[in-house]
Amino acid sequence: MRGHKFENIKNFLLALVLGILASKSFVFQTKSDAFIIGYLVAHISWILLVAYDEVLRKRRYSRKNHERTANL
Repeated sequence: MRGHKFENIKNFLLALVLGILASKSFVFQTKSDAFIIGYLVAHISWILLVAYDEVLRKRRYSRKNHERTANL
């Protein structure tokens, strides 16, 4: 995870909101089921958001490097 502190906090908060929405959107038998599903959704979404930011970071770096070498 090489992202900046802002990107990491943004990903965490988005994952947290998605987890809360998932736990509140469906009817569960117990509160522990809602908590577990919310945690799993938040964790999976956080992993996907971090991976997406890493892909974008590498893409930006590649574009900058390509533009720099194309001007030589």
